[in-house]
Amino acid sequence: MAKRLVIVELRVSAQASEEGAFRSLVSLDVPGFTLDTTYTPEPTKPSDPQRLGEGEAAVFVRGEIDELFLSDLREHPWVLAVWDDALIEPTQATGRQSKRVLELTEIILTAHYPWPVDCDPQTPKGDLEAVAKYLGCDWIWQQGYRGNGIVIAICDTGIDADNVAAVLDGWAPNNALPVGQDEDGHGSMCATDALGVAPEVGLYDVGVLKGRSLLSDALKGYGWIIEKYRQAGMPQVVSNSWALYRSALAPQYAHDARHPLTRRIVEAVDMGICVVFVAGNCGDGGCPSLRCGEDTGPGRSIWGANGHPKVITVGAANIKGEWVGYSSQGPAALCQEKPDVCAPSHYSGYYACDSGTSAACPLCAGVVALIRQAFPSLNAAEIKEVLNETAKDLCDPGWDAFSGLGMIDARAAFSAASKPQA
Repeated sequence: MAKRLVIVELRVSAQASEEGAFRSLVSLDVPGFTLDTTYTPEPTKPSDPQRLGEGEAAVFVRGEIDELFLSDLREHPWVLAVWDDALIEPTQATGRQSKRVLELTEIILTAHYPWPVDCDPQTPKGDLEAVAKYLGCDWIWQQGYRGNGIVIAICDTGIDADNVAAVLDGWAPNNALPVGQDEDGHGSMCATDALGVAPEVGLYDVGVLKGRSLLSDALKGYGWIIEKYRQAGMPQVVSNSWALYRSALAPQYAHDARHPLTRRIVEAVDMGICVVFVAGNCGDGGCPSLRCGEDTGPGRSIWGANGHPKVITVGAANIKGEWVGYSSQGPAALCQEKPDVCAPSHYSGYYACDSGTSAACPLCAGVVALIRQAFPSLNAAEIKEVLNETAKDLCDPGWDAFSGLGMIDARAAFSAASKPQA
């Protein structure tokens, strides 16, 4: 019998919610359901406040359910809603293409696209210093803004604090994978790339890709981010270099903005946090990730919160102006005009060649941090607007499904932000 990973929204006593205890859940005796007792109940705003009685609160838990009994779980008197849970993965390119594959890809692309395409994640096109200069960050530094006082939360596999400076705090899903450790390297790459354009920012290591790397882990990680922002006003920026690769893994998350993770990310934006997401690595420019399956190309490659209207969705190109052929294309499931912009990828940074839309996202987050430092009165929507308005066309003029509005231009965005708002 097929099993499904689920996030369950429950009614519990308010005291149990505050204590994070499982003792109120003993009555959740649905056949075929296995509760994950390692996942502490996560307090939440109820999706339907009218269903809560006096002295009750809502929490999320997670577990597995035999699909045959899914309707029984949804109809349980203590259950408010049941949502998809699924694996989320980093969006770094694998670099598996052989020379012959790259040659064949070049032939295919020449026949289909009138603009240059880069499908070679093994060859760097410049380094982080060249990227910062290309974007105009060096000019912003000369104005006295290098990210000081701004914190970027890197939601990823972790940050190796021994090799990447500036880790101030963070969250991890379990004690075996503490803050400041990165057994994968992907999160450390993203942290290094963010520091390459905003060298004086602080970093929070939010390990949503540690442990089981599920949507429910990101839900809890964003809970930590929101609470930290309430207490300290930081992080002001969140960088997310991960995605759901196939919509069939979590159809509700992919297509429904009411999914609890998407709602929580929107809550973070509405509080004042700038949230930056990768578009993903499922573009149909000749070299999509093997993990995408059939979910590639326009309208089939940007799922869930990665394409929500309120986040900044970032595709990839290189500093030669070549669109990266695996960069996911719009429209997104939750917004027609996605991606918003592109940022550089395929450059030497933490690795010999930092790649994927993963390498583009933290660069954009770093540019956002510079603007946030210089113009603290701008809200998330206004910062997104200046990035969009000043982006440089890459593929078609104006917005297009490949590159969005084009390559970010940090200097132009900074100058636009400095002008009095009408």
